[in-house]
Amino acid sequence: MFVGMINDLSEINFEDIVGQLSSLACRAIQLRCLKNIPVIQLASLIEVFSSTRINHIDLLFPYQEELDHSVLYNLISMHPRLNRIMIYGAPNDTIIQPENVLTNKKIIHFKKDIRIDPKEMIKVERFGTNIESFTEAQRHNLGLNRKVCIDRNGEIKNYLSHNTSFGNIKKDKIKDVILKSEFQKKWLITNDRIETCNTCQYRYACVSNSDIKKENNKYYKIDTCNFDPSSNNWIEN
Repeated sequence: MFVGMINDLSEINFEDIVGQLSSLACRAIQLRCLKNIPVIQLASLIEVFSSTRINHIDLLFPYQEELDHSVLYNLISMHPRLNRIMIYGAPNDTIIQPENVLTNKKIIHFKKDIRIDPKEMIKVERFGTNIESFTEAQRHNLGLNRKVCIDRNGEIKNYLSHNTSFGNIKKDKIKDVILKSEFQKKWLITNDRIETCNTCQYRYACVSNSDIKKENNKYYKIDTCNFDPSSNNWIEN
């Protein structure tokens, strides 16, 4: 999976990045727009994927009060690869399933502004609950495995919130970066090997993208969630 942040389209070769991802057999992509982008330009972005192997796109952009929802309905219905439109910094948390559109397609509004509060929210609703993810979690880190991210500065990382960069899209090819053993290292650190997570009942379903640190020969997640395995309770902030 690929997660990318778009700050200024003039600073990157978007079509080249998409081509690189398609050549790597990437199937799912999430685009996070940090500024308001005209819908016609968003449609042009999605159109770039039309001849690629990528078949699942999530599109995030900031709330615009004047934006007509019918325009979004048209956008998500006209592009088969576009599965979800997520609008952050909205007045309320709402989920809309447009009529006459496949049921797995959604337009989601959420109040959290990811530009101000980028911390990942871990909750049961996000957990993978199928045999494929359960099997993957036995040998891999479910959140980070085979994931590559590009932040607003073009830095190539395991995840956007991580400090470590393994290259920059302006000068490095994605393939060269992800083939590095250091880049793939955290793919193989399962929750069974991470302190606290190794006693959690959700460890084979959790898709946390937290960075991982090693201290005294033990692994720990840097970003902890609100679930306490010892009491089997979610702790309120």
